[in-house]
Amino acid sequence: MKKRFIPLISLLLGLLSLALLMACDGKAEPQPTTSPTDPASDQGAMALSGDSLRVVNDFTDQRQNIYEEWDQFHVDFDTWRTGLTSCERSSVQASLQEFASSFGDVTALAMDLPRTASTRGMADTLIEAAEEEERAFRQLRDQWQPGNTSLFELVEEQRSDSARAQRDVEDSLSELRGMMQSDGGPDQMEAAQELSVAFNAVMADWNRFHADFTSLHQAAGGMTAAQVFDQFEALLAQFSLIADAVSRLPSSDATEGMFATLQEAAETEFGTLNSLRNTLIEAVSPPSTGALEGATPEAPPTPAPVPPGPALDAMTPLIQDVEALLEQVSGRISMLIDEDPEGTLAELDNFDSA
Repeated sequence: MKKRFIPLISLLLGLLSLALLMACDGKAEPQPTTSPTDPASDQGAMALSGDSLRVVNDFTDQRQNIYEEWDQFHVDFDTWRTGLTSCERSSVQASLQEFASSFGDVTALAMDLPRTASTRGMADTLIEAAEEEERAFRQLRDQWQPGNTSLFELVEEQRSDSARAQRDVEDSLSELRGMMQSDGGPDQMEAAQELSVAFNAVMADWNRFHADFTSLHQAAGGMTAAQVFDQFEALLAQFSLIADAVSRLPSSDATEGMFATLQEAAETEFGTLNSLRNTLIEAVSPPSTGALEGATPEAPPTPAPVPPGPALDAMTPLIQDVEALLEQVSGRISMLIDEDPEGTLAELDNFDSA
C-alpha cells in the first residue's frame, strides 16, 4: 500500500472544509453516516511471534485508517449539504467539483490493493464500490440544478452500496483466515482433496454448458424457432444434470457458505432457462385467434414471432456472473489444499493492510 495517499486525503479534506465555510454562511451539524461495521479483531488461532504480531497490528491500523478517511469524506459532505440552501449556485458547483476530485484519491487507494489469487475477488469488490461512488459524485457535479434532489439520492444509494461492499470484504477476509488457520490434520486434507476433485468436475461441466449455450445463441439468427427450441431442450436436460451434481457436492464447515451460494446460482440459472423455454414455446406455437364457428373468417393479424436470438440474450449477464462465482469458489478450494498456508495468510495480511 502507498501510505502517501493518507496525508494527501487529509490535507484535501481540511482545505475543502475551510473552503466550504467561506462559501456558505449556514452553520450545520454533521449528520450521522452509515459506516461499515468496525473490522473484527484479527487475532486468529495461530501462534504468532512478536515480530509477526506487530506486523498484523500494523496491518489492522492501516486498514482502519482507510475506512476512517472514507467516513470522514462522508461527514464533510453531509456537513456541507445541510447548509446548501444558503449557498450561491457558483459556490455549490465549486464545492461539488472539490468533492468529486477528492474522492478520486479513495478510488486510487482501492485500485492499489494487492491482487493475488487469494485477494483478487475482494479487491475487485472494493474497486467497483469506489468507482461507482466516484461516478455518482461526478454526475452530481456535472448535472446538479437548484431544487434537484434526485442526484443527491443517487449519491446516498451509492454510499450505502459502498458500506455494504466493505462489510462483505470484511466477512470474506474473516472467512478466508478461518479456512487457512484451521488445522484438521490429514483427514481434513484428504476430505479437501476429494472436494476439490468433485467441484472441478462440476465446474468443467458447467463451463462446457455455457460454451454450448453461447454457440446456440450465436447460431440462432440463421435457424428457425423450432430448430432453436429442439437444441435448447437438449441443453436444458444437460443443465439439469449439472444442478443435481451441485446439490450432491460434499460440504464441510469451511465450505458450507460457498456451496450454498453455488446451489443458489444453479437454481437461479435453472429458473431463467425454464423462462426462456416458455418464450421459445410461444415462438414455435403462437396462440390461435379463436375465431367463432360459422363466422366469416377474417384474416387475423399475424403475431410477430419472438426472435430466438434476442430471447436468449437474457442469459448473457447471468453466465458472466456464474463463471466469476465458479472462479472464486475454485480459488477458495485451492486454498484448502494449499501446502503453504502461511504464505497465503501473508497475502491476506498484505491485502488487509491495503
